[in-house]
Amino acid sequence: MEKDFEALGRKFDGEIVEFDDEFDNSELLFGIVLNRTEKRIICVFRGSKSGGKDWATNKKLLKEKLDNIKDAKTDLGLKEFGHVGLHYGWANYLFNDEWTHDGQPSKFEQIVDILREIRTKKDPNGNGYKDYGIFVTGHSLGGALTQLLSFALAGSTITRDELPKPVIAITYGSPRVGNSIWLREYQSLE
Repeated sequence: MEKDFEALGRKFDGEIVEFDDEFDNSELLFGIVLNRTEKRIICVFRGSKSGGKDWATNKKLLKEKLDNIKDAKTDLGLKEFGHVGLHYGWANYLFNDEWTHDGQPSKFEQIVDILREIRTKKDPNGNGYKDYGIFVTGHSLGGALTQLLSFALAGSTITRDELPKPVIAITYGSPRVGNSIWLREYQSLE
């Protein structure tokens, strides 16, 4: 297996920029990877972890209007999507700063800040990352968070002019995260 990883390392020029696992039993877990070979910035979410808060979050099935998710309309810049219904647990997990520690911003805000920072940097050859595509991926809970993040990145007035479009979402075994209005709005951003 080690030889396979070495060969992969020679084939792709990549770097793990962020791996947020400090509070892996109580917060969502994500990583951000740069793939210079394919010119991609990739945000990866893990699936549900046994023993943490993930399963309690998964069970909060009620669809909640975006209006009722803490500061969603103002913080996310998604005013036009107020009637969208989202899975309450997952939306709060990503967009609500009550899930983070020590007064940190929401995971959405943290991810946006990291993406903005990456796009201002230069690679080892002096090339910028502004022309890199944004990819979001995850499995199960991570797939649900992938759908929510890609929707917010593509539709938010906060990121609309800063990040390249389209935002590519790739999910595996993802549950449904929103109502029919959300689906229609999600598809309109494709």
